Formats: sequence, structure tokens, C-alpha cells
Amino acid sequence: MLTKCQSLTRFPWLGLAGNRHHDYTHNVAGSALQQRTMRDICRWHVEEFAYLLERMKSIPKGTATCSTTPAPCSCTSTPSQFA
Repeated sequence: MLTKCQSLTRFPWLGLAGNRHHDYTHNVAGSALQQRTMRDICRWHVEEFAYLLERMKSIPKGTATCSTTPAPCSCTSTPSQFA
């Protein structure tokens, strides 16, 4: 949604300034810390999407709102064990 899955993005606002997203998904895969880290990153993405939807609901568009046409969607390529 906000970044490519294998990106150079860092997440200092989540307290994760040390590694890039790609590092978290590959270099320490499987550890309990890595799973919590990926959970926190995924949660942040979902919360940002929810914020976007709330903002879209507040914008009138004819007799509807921006959130009803077109229908917004969110997809992920994150394995289910991290969701």
C-alpha cells in the first residue's frame, strides 16, 4: 500500500530504525522478534489504510462519499504467519 514489499523503507516512528523492510522479511526470518516486528509493520499499514478510509468517508461525492465509489481495497503479499 505505502511501500514495496522489498523496499529500502525504514520505520523509525515504530522504533525500527535499524533495518530496512527487506532486512526484516529475510535476514532474521522466523525469530520471535522478527515476527513481532512484521506484525507491528503490518499493523501500521492497516491503521494507515483505515485512516484513509475514514478520511474518504468524510468527503462528499454527489449523493455518496469518496469511500463508496470506487471501492477501496488493500492487498498484501505478507505471508499469513506474520499477519
